[in-house]
Amino acid sequence: MYDTKSRTWDVAYSSGLSLVIGKHTFLFLGLENLRIGVVSITGAGLTASLRTKALMRGSGAAGKIPRQELQKPVDLTETYINHTDYIKDTMDVDSARTGLELLKHLNKNVSRIVAEVPFSFHDIEAAWGSIYGFNVDIMLAGVQKYWIDMSPDVIADDVMYFRDQSVYNLDDGQVGAGLGTMHGKWTVERSYDLWAETSALAQAKLGLEYQAFKTPDIRPNSALPNAIHPFLRDLPILGYPVSPHILSRYFGVKETTP
Repeated sequence: MYDTKSRTWDVAYSSGLSLVIGKHTFLFLGLENLRIGVVSITGAGLTASLRTKALMRGSGAAGKIPRQELQKPVDLTETYINHTDYIKDTMDVDSARTGLELLKHLNKNVSRIVAEVPFSFHDIEAAWGSIYGFNVDIMLAGVQKYWIDMSPDVIADDVMYFRDQSVYNLDDGQVGAGLGTMHGKWTVERSYDLWAETSALAQAKLGLEYQAFKTPDIRPNSALPNAIHPFLRDLPILGYPVSPHILSRYFGVKETTP
């Protein structure tokens, strides 16, 4: 599934503090490959990226922001973070170790992206792009909406995976002080196969032993809340054969009689 492409994706912004080399993190779910992952874009911005929890500054000189013009926006963002669930949400994403856990966070404020060219998580590893929005060079933690694009090449050409797609934060809110843009490299931090996870849960719940010749009438992906492809929703437990009826319904494969 890592190499399987999807045209439609559900995406949510997760975290990011840009102060020298910006790093902004997203959750991506392929609705046509059933793979979810943590994806980031890193680029040469004003300063370095810190996780949100690093914003909790000490007192005295150690707690001061070195650039005076950044002090007020960072103060505003820090106030926002201290009075919302953003720290908890960010830490929960960091600690999530299954795709189903990530899915819960993604669906808090999900956006839909329809790609111009289908792509996979493998393609993301080699992709370049940009992010722009309020405080993109200061901090995006408290901002509500951003725009992103992704290209197969370092220089965006006519071929783009997607362009100018809006993405929302896991938390609502607006702390912005100005509009900025950061260009950078996309990477995949980790990803998970949701079909494998839902199948493992179904298998454990039923207490079934693997019997390849007998496919249980269970669709483990049917309860997923996102608009995944209907064929993926109808799939059986991973490891069991897909029925000829399902193949015929979606791909026109003729059913054969023994």
